[in-house]
Amino acid sequence: MTSRAQIALVADADAASVDLARRELRRHGMRVVTASSSERALRVAELQRPDLLVLAVDLPGIPGLEVLRRLRARGPVPAIMLTNGRGAGQSMRTGDALRKPFTAEQLTSRIHEVMGRDAVLAATHISSRSEEHTSELQSRGLISYAVFCL
Repeated sequence: MTSRAQIALVADADAASVDLARRELRRHGMRVVTASSSERALRVAELQRPDLLVLAVDLPGIPGLEVLRRLRARGPVPAIMLTNGRGAGQSMRTGDALRKPFTAEQLTSRIHEVMGRDAVLAATHISSRSEEHTSELQSRGLISYAVFCL
């Protein structure tokens, strides 16, 4: 099975934040798709099935935290919420928010934190995934083995 490049969805109306995130994620070998509104982010996520979300809390349209809730209802996905510092909401775990403006180094650090931590979440949902998806997780190094109970 050929593994695909990991996909990151960056959704923010702030072009400077999107450009910095796009450059940094590409530098780390990820394919990047972008959206400037919450509605567009939901459509892109449906088509692309991103492996990482970078979402602005203050997305135009539906609030970024609601977009995150809807996307996570489909399955686990690591996420970084971009905030302007006026509070990112109580539903986020510590470490999931990154205050704008941010540096490439700050973003890289946060990516490594959430991708490593949330890989465990992906493994907990294996029983509801197909064997093909399990193979994909294994090939991407997110899990080393899966146990299926029949």
